Amino acid sequence: MTTAAPSLEQTRSPRENIAAIAAALLIISGDFLFWSHDPGVSLGIFAALAVAALVAAHGSGTNARMLIIAGLLLPSAVQTGIELSLSNLIVLGALGTVTLGETAFASLHTASSRWAESAWALLRPIAGWKWLRSIIRRSPLGGAQLARASETIARVILPTAAVTLVFAVLLGAGNAILGRWIFTAINSVVGWFADPELVFARTLLWVALATFALTILRPRETPAGKRIWHRAVPDLPQPKNAALALWRSITALAVLNVLFFAANTADALYLWTGGALPEGVTYSEFVHHGVYSLIAAVVLSAVVIVLIFQQVPTIRTAPAVKALGLFWIAQNVVLITGVLLRLQRYVEVYDLSELRVYVGCFLLLVTAGLGLLTVHLVSRKGLGWLLLTNLLATFALFFVLQFRDVAKWVAESNVARWEADRTRMLDVEYLASLGASAIPSLIRVAEMPDRAEAHQAFVIIQKRKPRAQAYLAELDWRSWQQRDVRNMRLLATHEVRTLR
Repeated sequence: MTTAAPSLEQTRSPRENIAAIAAALLIISGDFLFWSHDPGVSLGIFAALAVAALVAAHGSGTNARMLIIAGLLLPSAVQTGIELSLSNLIVLGALGTVTLGETAFASLHTASSRWAESAWALLRPIAGWKWLRSIIRRSPLGGAQLARASETIARVILPTAAVTLVFAVLLGAGNAILGRWIFTAINSVVGWFADPELVFARTLLWVALATFALTILRPRETPAGKRIWHRAVPDLPQPKNAALALWRSITALAVLNVLFFAANTADALYLWTGGALPEGVTYSEFVHHGVYSLIAAVVLSAVVIVLIFQQVPTIRTAPAVKALGLFWIAQNVVLITGVLLRLQRYVEVYDLSELRVYVGCFLLLVTAGLGLLTVHLVSRKGLGWLLLTNLLATFALFFVLQFRDVAKWVAESNVARWEADRTRMLDVEYLASLGASAIPSLIRVAEMPDRAEAHQAFVIIQKRKPRAQAYLAELDWRSWQQRDVRNMRLLATHEVRTLR
């Protein structure tokens, strides 16, 4: 009489089985892509695999929204193989959050509710481990059944492993290349188990990958009832004295408009027209100091306007309140223009920097936000609409920035101004701090005759050349970033031609 092998059929639903398999494959892929390698194109590949796993696990069909996500994800994933940057990471994270919302919570009616639910799910990673525990507990393989199943699996695997080992030894002895591959693989496994720190570090990587995979892939049901973020943002409480609240709003807006008008008038007299500064105020103080305070004032202004116009309709629809609010927004735009002009003047006297570029981008984003705020006040789109459109504007800025080599642009701009004006000094140390993107500009400086900065740039290049050669020798395809590789090859092979 033969004994039937124990059934390995699971009691999990088909969707849970797909999610579990996708999670396992994602963990294995992450280990292969990230272990002992710096991130590069591997991150884009992993992001694409994660999105594919989401679609497989949650069964989302092809629709216009998913096609748009794919169209945005593809160039962003490719960009990781060109240059991995903070903007690139933010874009990939945002697209991943949106994809989770469009797959796991596709039944929710509005985009904002789907995306908010997705963000909330990502903030609860422990739920993924609870799901894993639940499917293990619901498995029929428990107690004696698990022991019998393990015995059956061992009877299948162990003989196969023994036969495979024998043939591996024989083939490895007869084929030098295969033998080296087998020897390297065995050494890697033995070395991994022999190093406790390595075991601990890789275990942490597995835990992180498992937490990520389980969090995004676990099956979900449509939330019962409305979340707090699904509801329309209510107006501020009804004031006890509506007339007093109205005059308070009018007075505050009027005084703030006068204050901003004074600041803009000072800019018009001394910044826009280039008039002589008052005694005791230096040019550096006027164009540089206080820039961040002015930016903070603009951002705070937007918050105050939102709060004022979140009051009851009798206050926010008053003609005087609306007119003063719109005039204040216009004055904020003028103030932002003054801050941008300050940045331009400072760069003309000193140098461009990455920070100043990003400050300029932030000011453009704030200007767009003020435009959206104007639409909000005029058409009463709702505070939820205002928040969502500002998030989309922020995403658009990061999406564009991820493709720009800002460091290269800064380096080339500073060197071009230095070359055109022989009286101008160049901060070579800052130029070198811009990283691999500044290598072509450093070489230009080093090869410039009769300039004091040329020798300093030459010394920096010679010191970095061995590091570039080592980087290229150890480069793995998973860490590939095209811009770094191209510039490192230039540094490693180019011989600086100095003219004295």
